[in-house]
Amino acid sequence: MKIRRKLCLKISTWFFIKIQIILILFVLGGIGVIAGAGGDNPERAQKGKQTITAAAIGFVIVFAAYWIVQLIEFITGISIL
Repeated sequence: MKIRRKLCLKISTWFFIKIQIILILFVLGGIGVIAGAGGDNPERAQKGKQTITAAAIGFVIVFAAYWIVQLIEFITGISIL
């Protein structure tokens, strides 16, 4: 039982950390787009757009992983998170 509780805590912590990283990437990407557009630097604006795109893809992956875990919980009846 202790191992299961530790695993659940680690999974929950992992989700929380990933969401925080994605939020930071969205903010940094937005700043990059604004700075690149304002400073007439299209490469910097493009890099900011790529950062936002990567953060959006990361969000979709983390969101899908969360719902897959929820689906496994529902099917098996075992509480994971």
